[in-house]
Amino acid sequence: VFVLNAFESGRARAATQAYNSHIEQMAKQQFNLAFVDANAYLGQITKGTYFDAISTNASFISGGAFSLDGVHLTPRGNALAANEFIKAINSKYNTKITVVNPGQYKGVTFP
Repeated sequence: VFVLNAFESGRARAATQAYNSHIEQMAKQQFNLAFVDANAYLGQITKGTYFDAISTNASFISGGAFSLDGVHLTPRGNALAANEFIKAINSKYNTKITVVNPGQYKGVTFP
């Protein structure tokens, strides 16, 4: 079993923040693209979110956002994330792409 100590964990968080800042800067300033802070959004899902009265969070098995490996999003989690990208695209380019209904997608599916 491998575990990060406090120092290593702090370095990983700092590297993630620096990398995400660079991505945002490139998207907005260099390429003038729509941007979604996926790291911040995944943090929001971790705290819990609602769509059409369906609660989705990062709780293992029952949360519905992450698959049984605890890392990858479920179809419902991907639908929620897709909506964030759709909102950013609509806002940036003044388009009217319709968001998807995450309730039409499964949360955790057991084998």
